[in-house]
Amino acid sequence: MTQRKRSPGGTWPSPSDQESSTRYPKPDRSNQVRSKTKDDNGVLDIGWAEGTLRDGRPYLAELWAQDQITSMTVFTSTQGIPSLDDADSARLLEDNGLVKFGSQRYCSARSWDDASGEPMWSINLVVGDEDNTFVTDSIPFFPYPYRPPLSDEVQVTS
Repeated sequence: MTQRKRSPGGTWPSPSDQESSTRYPKPDRSNQVRSKTKDDNGVLDIGWAEGTLRDGRPYLAELWAQDQITSMTVFTSTQGIPSLDDADSARLLEDNGLVKFGSQRYCSARSWDDASGEPMWSINLVVGDEDNTFVTDSIPFFPYPYRPPLSDEVQVTS
């Protein structure tokens, strides 16, 4: 089963985290701006989860919505995984206990460099739309912590 931490920076590493940190880079999304309301593209950030896959590879998962579709994106190192087609990416997520798909799978992967310049897989899957749910189970997510603006900050609204 996968391991999940309580917060991105405030946890103690477990022995498996210490081991995996030397073998595989941890996904870095520090350059991502989160939206608690829909942004200009209609994207709403919902939550995050992180943990370790069975092979010791760290992952970061993000839950988000756009245009009545809820999606999950999982980031993990490409190291040792030279290619991922749609079926392989879905199998990787299921085999590691991150999701269980229903009868239909909408899942794809692409390689991408994270904020640290490390090559990562970005595995995107559709959780559901306004009429259907395609994932029957998934890891739990934490809501993003949003900081209220300070009194001297300008708040831009659209």
